[in-house]
Amino acid sequence: MSTSFGQQQVRNTGYASLSGWEASGGVGERLSDHLNFTAQYVYMDNAGTYLGNMAHFKIQGVRVALNWTPQVAAR
Repeated sequence: MSTSFGQQQVRNTGYASLSGWEASGGVGERLSDHLNFTAQYVYMDNAGTYLGNMAHFKIQGVRVALNWTPQVAAR
């Protein structure tokens, strides 16, 4: 199980000036010696200016992964 929370600021890039926060949480499970499953939810909320216009971005997403690690060949 994992969680994270962070604040971000993007300033003086020439096209964007944003600040906001993000939070995420996830779970993982080892399915075998070589196979792992993970699922994560992420939410981000930013506000500021983008290309000179006021902007408010709310983004959320889910990532699901099945990770396989190959077995090392015996010598």
